[in-house]
Amino acid sequence: MKLDAAIENTVLREASVVAGASAMDREITWVHIVDHPEITNWLKPGELLLTTGYNWPVGDEESREMVRRLSEIGLAGVVLAVPHFREHFSQAAIEEADRCDLPLLELPWEIQFSEIMHDVLARIINIQAETIRRSDHIHRTLTEAALKGKNLEGLAAALNAALDRAATVVAVDGTILGASSSEPD
Repeated sequence: MKLDAAIENTVLREASVVAGASAMDREITWVHIVDHPEITNWLKPGELLLTTGYNWPVGDEESREMVRRLSEIGLAGVVLAVPHFREHFSQAAIEEADRCDLPLLELPWEIQFSEIMHDVLARIINIQAETIRRSDHIHRTLTEAALKGKNLEGLAAALNAALDRAATVVAVDGTILGASSSEPD
């Protein structure tokens, strides 16, 4: 699930994007809660970091360095619960995140991290299940077409039915071997 879709379709709609708005198309693979002094040791690419800010650096340079390190990991973004331990991300963190294209979000303290995790991870699992279902349908359709079909036109027609898109089977040299319609793209 992309970060912008999570903001649109989950409890993250309550968050404010304060930096990295140009990178909202990052893919979220997991939601992780870390409030540890060495948080970079606990994170992986694609994760959405939820933090209370308890151990977030106070100084400007340390804050910039933290943002750079989190960006290098490849996080989907960072969500800070405000205003309990931190009122907001520091201006230094925001400026660095904009430079690094790392989305920073501020979320009201009252919204529980467990609610975010449940909402976002359930949607990720549903997307994955739909992808598997669709893949299986395409695989079965193509297998059936290959077994029953007499030519590549039939295979292209089966692809067309499975994908709901025009399909063309092309040789390595570009020769059209079969198409689902008389006017292939």
